[in-house]
Amino acid sequence: MEVDPEMIPLLGRLEYPDHMLNPWSRLLGGELAHLDLGPGARVLDPACGMGGVAVMVAREFGASVQGYDVLAGHVGKAEAFAVAQGQGERCVFAVADVRDVVGEARGYDALLWIAAPRVWSDAAVTIRALRRCVRPGGTVFIADAYRGEDLPQTLCPGMQTLDETTEGLAAEGDTVTLVPDPPTDWEGDTAVARAAARRLWDSLRDPDERGVVERYLAQLDASGERDAVELGSAFWHVVRGEA
Repeated sequence: MEVDPEMIPLLGRLEYPDHMLNPWSRLLGGELAHLDLGPGARVLDPACGMGGVAVMVAREFGASVQGYDVLAGHVGKAEAFAVAQGQGERCVFAVADVRDVVGEARGYDALLWIAAPRVWSDAAVTIRALRRCVRPGGTVFIADAYRGEDLPQTLCPGMQTLDETTEGLAAEGDTVTLVPDPPTDWEGDTAVARAAARRLWDSLRDPDERGVVERYLAQLDASGERDAVELGSAFWHVVRGEA
């Protein structure tokens, strides 16, 4: 779901269980095990949110994770969560725009792109930017939604179909492994997001800020109903070639 600009300053004040909001949270540990990450592995999470996935990777696999988010509130929560989980030494977080991060980061063993913002126009442009951050043989792991064949693109700007996305991710000649349609809890994801937004609304006293959250809640309801019916999801493992 694309978030209205007026809500962005408030996103860092939302609270989610395990600092993670995506419909695949219970599946990611098993799926990321295929990346063969372990102590000494370097992982980049350039759109880390509140650090839930980054901390899980450090805790479960012993990898070192560098995470970035454009919101200082998210980064602060990620840092506190890493320390609380005993992963403060393995996880480092900083405030930065993802476009700046991928423009400079190089040599990582893996990059996580999980329910990330749609920064680039399509999958081919996205992978061209992301793959530069990993070493040859490194993996870009993507977990994202795709647009159903019958859903007009105007309703989901920047979102492609499953075939379009997979074809785009292979545009640089890398090896792409598709895991289509993992069990996805869209309704549960929306319920968690709604509960977090409602708790934020309860904590606010400024009527303008409350109005922003009310519009966000309405947006969640509309997108949640559509997502459950008209969107699919997939995991893609993109292993960078030598080029």
